[in-house]
Amino acid sequence: MPLYIAEYRELARSRDWGSTAQTVQAPAITTQEVAIGAGNAQSAALNTDTRFIELTCDANCHVAVGANPDGTNVGTRFRMAAGSNRILGAVGSVAGGLKVGVAT
Repeated sequence: MPLYIAEYRELARSRDWGSTAQTVQAPAITTQEVAIGAGNAQSAALNTDTRFIELTCDANCHVAVGANPDGTNVGTRFRMAAGSNRILGAVGSVAGGLKVGVAT
């Protein structure tokens, strides 16, 4: 079962009022899938235009984001329940090299 990663450049804006919405602006720049398993698995480096990532998982897992993220490291990971979704800022990808790590 995979962790789905969608990368976005900006937040959505209201056409009528011009205010920023509490969601990302579709379409995604790109998407990735990373297999969820007992050991740590990493995504490819995020696109340098990515500012926000949306994570969706099919199974309970632990996720970390960083230059060398480890989903098994209890000090840097967070838990995601099966079927959950989370949107995170990923401004560090501007410098390149941010990845997503995942493990059960």
